[in-house]
Amino acid sequence: MTKCDECGHDVSDKATSCPNCGNPLKPTSFPVDEPVAAAPQIAPTGSSASDFPAQGGLIGALFGAGAIILGGFLPWVSITSILGTISIAGTDGDGIITLAGGVMIAIVAAIALAKRHASIATTVIVLAASVGVFFVALNIYGNLEGATTLTESLLTNIGVGMWLTLLGALVAFFAGLAVKPNSKGQAGT
Repeated sequence: MTKCDECGHDVSDKATSCPNCGNPLKPTSFPVDEPVAAAPQIAPTGSSASDFPAQGGLIGALFGAGAIILGGFLPWVSITSILGTISIAGTDGDGIITLAGGVMIAIVAAIALAKRHASIATTVIVLAASVGVFFVALNIYGNLEGATTLTESLLTNIGVGMWLTLLGALVAFFAGLAVKPNSKGQAGT
């Protein structure tokens, strides 16, 4: 309570004028009971990995697919003889199968990332394609390794494309294991 400067009447601290004489009152302090306005809440615009748990696995699958695709175009084997050296890319032979598998993994992972929805089929396709690519490349590797013992006049070296394809298949496989399909109630945005 405070006193009116004009008439001396007791006036509430909340009053802006005296109820007895109408004299405007000067505020002596800030009102205690008034709530302070809260800062406006801003909704987050980005999304986090917790919003889409499959995101990390799908990005890893894309990296693996990229390595498989790149490996298909690089030399898989170099053969050196007294006539010179030739390099054979994966796309010159059965490596075209691994290239198709890498493209399949990339398409499935990219679609799931774009839709922000990974299904069990996404996981199965990434895993199956990466296993298929790995074993096709491993079979070709075994055939190439066997070819080095055919003759002493030829020197056969496994090229970087073969190693990159095998590595990419392993990366895609383990990334595929990390893909967690969305639950039935959680649809992608």
